[in-house]
Amino acid sequence: MPTRPFAMPRRRFLYGAGALLGSAALLPRLASGNPSYGRPLGPVATPRVGRLHSFDFTAAERATQLPCFRGRKLPMWTFEDAAYPTVIRVTLGDSLEIKVTNNLPGDEHLTVHWHGLRI
Repeated sequence: MPTRPFAMPRRRFLYGAGALLGSAALLPRLASGNPSYGRPLGPVATPRVGRLHSFDFTAAERATQLPCFRGRKLPMWTFEDAAYPTVIRVTLGDSLEIKVTNNLPGDEHLTVHWHGLRI
């Protein structure tokens, strides 16, 4: 079978064409100087005086079993003995009091990343 001088697989061509068209669709937004991709935030709510929620967390290395480990326990740095951490839910106006104890090995530093906060 003779070889063609330039043969591009159909799938690669379609991926490239899709990327090109997707990029072209974004150009007007980027050129306008206002690349707003989400809906605007709502009005700022006025907080009420709520409840105080207190928690104690101890960061330490613990033998933890997750489903992806096929039943084996492996050392992981966690805040509690459970494989999945406690979910903390509070409402607007509530206060959190969190005491964090760092028992990680080897004088490791600790940073806590909070999800779901509108800062």
